[in-house]
Amino acid sequence: MMSRGVVGGACGLAQVLARDATPQEEEALAAAIDGHGVLLFQVAEETIRDLEQPGRRDLLEERLREMGRAHEEAGVRSQFLDAMGPVFCQSVRHVLQAR
Repeated sequence: MMSRGVVGGACGLAQVLARDATPQEEEALAAAIDGHGVLLFQVAEETIRDLEQPGRRDLLEERLREMGRAHEEAGVRSQFLDAMGPVFCQSVRHVLQAR
């Protein structure tokens, strides 16, 4: 499952970029963004696996809802979630069609 620390750290990008960040803050943010990227690929892999196994689709729906809640709690604006949802779905769709 998703780590709230990574979500919160990656979502802190706007705050750090809006002011002068210390080298330590920039390093911590870079690590959080890298970790978030790894989680994104893990979620994509899990999503593809779950879509290929119809009995797991309920688990997939709950996991995606939890991700949305975690991002909202971390302060991600709904307009960004609304924009990224279709991008994520299109990426997964592309992989499934290539199989």
